[in-house]
Amino acid sequence: MTDVPTATAHTTNPTETSAPAVSPAPKKGALGRNPYVWGTGRRKTAVARVRIKPGSGKFLVNNREADAFFCVEHDRQFVRTPLKVTDTIKTLDVFVNVRGGGITGQAGAVTLGLARALASYNPDFEPALRAGNLMTRDSRKVERKNLVRADDSSSRSGSRTLAISCFSRGHSADSHVPCTRRWLWAIHVISTLLPVMDHAVSASLRSRLR
Repeated sequence: MTDVPTATAHTTNPTETSAPAVSPAPKKGALGRNPYVWGTGRRKTAVARVRIKPGSGKFLVNNREADAFFCVEHDRQFVRTPLKVTDTIKTLDVFVNVRGGGITGQAGAVTLGLARALASYNPDFEPALRAGNLMTRDSRKVERKNLVRADDSSSRSGSRTLAISCFSRGHSADSHVPCTRRWLWAIHVISTLLPVMDHAVSASLRSRLR
């Protein structure tokens, strides 16, 4: 009697299924599927969204060449300062969408956004960018023009006070600031000269009619 080899059956648990391997999504700015690195810059009321990627030195602002978008030579050089500091002016392409503010504010926003994009692209660039003060936002804005109180003693604000504000608040003539006194003096002079001028014009017309 010979032993017949029996095949051993490998049973698998139906509940144990091998999950398919999921590749991680590419990070924003990683080279490959999405080669762009982003940076956002703000200056006054202007906001710039900057994208950079390896290239040949193209620089577009709102789908226009940077030299055509910025008419002032100072602004043209200023927006390229981060590229000059990092020596990437010929190796990176820059694409910018900017809105709001004026030309000077937009140039500042583009410069800050480009510097931040370069720092994300290569962290080794950050010390040089910070040394050039290109990573800090310029927070200066145009001062809002306020109508100050009439009893403000400062010469800077007192010169902007109007006579009508003094009268509407019930101030007496003694509390008017110098600007208001000049207005009152001008009104007095004009009211005094009007009758004299009227008399002179009437006399001139009568002499011509004769």
